[in-house]
Amino acid sequence: SSEFEQSRGSAGGGGASGGGASGTVVSGGSGGGSTTTTDGTGTKKLCQYCNKLITKTYLNLHIRTVHLRIRPYPCPYCQATFTQSASKNYHVQHVHKEMQ
Repeated sequence: SSEFEQSRGSAGGGGASGGGASGTVVSGGSGGGSTTTTDGTGTKKLCQYCNKLITKTYLNLHIRTVHLRIRPYPCPYCQATFTQSASKNYHVQHVHKEMQ
């Protein structure tokens, strides 16, 4: 099973069996044709780049890091850059521990 099939399966489409998981509500949002779903785990929105359903609070981070590849956290000791400050901090502590 491919990543695409897995992401479409999580959308609650149901395929040939009809209907999604119970308690799932899918609607076309007014915000630029985005799709939202509420399935007990929080509101999810459809990523405009890969069509995965991503929790609303994580969607902007997902787009910046996965699709736009924005890496705003540079290592102060080498040329490595990171999408999250925690990743940079881990790198510095484990790769450059002699420089601290």
